[in-house]
Amino acid sequence: MITKQMKELYEQNKKRDNDNPDAVKDMWKKQITVLCASLPDTIEYLKNASPDEISYVAEVFDDVSAYWQSPELVRAMEEAVDRCPDDLKKLLQVDLKYAKEALKK
Repeated sequence: MITKQMKELYEQNKKRDNDNPDAVKDMWKKQITVLCASLPDTIEYLKNASPDEISYVAEVFDDVSAYWQSPELVRAMEEAVDRCPDDLKKLLQVDLKYAKEALKK
């Protein structure tokens, strides 16, 4: 279920106007809502998501981490990023850092 929802949001995201802050915030809210519905489903999604999907969802790693306060989730985020190509992996390190910091709060 979550995988289907996230794939739909990913496709919608490709069409969003990145110059419109409200559109960006709206998409983030939708992602967070889906990813905060079920911790096991979110972890499973991260285990199977493509690098492009990981890049997309990493935008809200910190919010999802803050919500769940789960070291297991952060490990799944790290593993998902590790599966990405090196250039993308480097960019996503900032998102992982914020996810880890949110876990500590």
